[in-house]
Order: sequence, then C-alpha cells, then structure tokens
Amino acid sequence: MTTRVRQILIGCGSGGLLAFALYLGWSSQLVLELGLPPKQTVANRVEGLLYAQRHVEILGGNIVAICGTGSMAPYIRKGDKPTDIVAYGLIGSTTFSDVKRGTVCIYAYGDIVAIHGAAEKSGEGWIMSGLHNSRSDILMNAKNFRGIISKVIVW
Repeated sequence: MTTRVRQILIGCGSGGLLAFALYLGWSSQLVLELGLPPKQTVANRVEGLLYAQRHVEILGGNIVAICGTGSMAPYIRKGDKPTDIVAYGLIGSTTFSDVKRGTVCIYAYGDIVAIHGAAEKSGEGWIMSGLHNSRSDILMNAKNFRGIISKVIVW
C-alpha cells in the first residue's frame, strides 16, 4: 500500500470518527429537545402567572418561576440578567421514578434550583443538561429532585 493510500484511509477514518462524534452530540441534543414539555406563549408576565394559576386550580400541581440564564435557550429565552424571570413552569409529577431520558426536571444543587433535561442515567440519578450547555455534568438524584415540568409559560 502506498503512502498516499494510507493517508487517504487515515483521513477517512478520522473523518468517520468526527462524523460519529457529531452524530452522538446531535442525537443527545435531539433527545433533550423531544422531551420538552408543551409551551404556552402569553402577552406578559402577569398574564403568564394568571394562566399558570388557572392551570393549577384545574389540574393541580405547582408553579415555579424560571430565570433566564440562557441554559435552556432558545426554548426558554435568556433574560437581560440571569436573575430575570422569563417563564413559569408547571410541575406535574413529583415522582423521581417517572424521569426518563429527555424529561425536563426541576432540581437543586447547592443554593441553586435549576431546570434542565435528563441527559443520561448515572447510577442512582441522572446527569442533567440545559439545551444551550456544551456539556452535561450536574447530577440529579431523588434527594435533590423537585419535580417534572409538565408545561412552560413564556411571554
């Protein structure tokens, strides 16, 4: 085999590995996007809260304010400041065993409460990731799990 043929084969092999790596990243992102709960768009924050309250009165559950950190963009927009409330989430199930890959959950880590998708099962918990995050590295388990987001209200 000539040196040129070896170079072509090596180039194709590394190109194939790159394509495979890109596919894995894309498929993980796709799973997270497919797990997104329905989103209701309203005119403003007040209307959003009223909508959420009506929903909870009829179907039960809880309401959580969502800050616009950008980790779930573009599904949930980034605020001017990371502390800006840009959406409300409706918590449906609070049963940890209901979490599946792609499920959007609310969970605590340290002093922070976050809303991200379940990216991968890991031991007794889930590795969580925002849609806009370049990597997944926060572990959610039964202790820090707060609930599954069943719907998001944005304005």
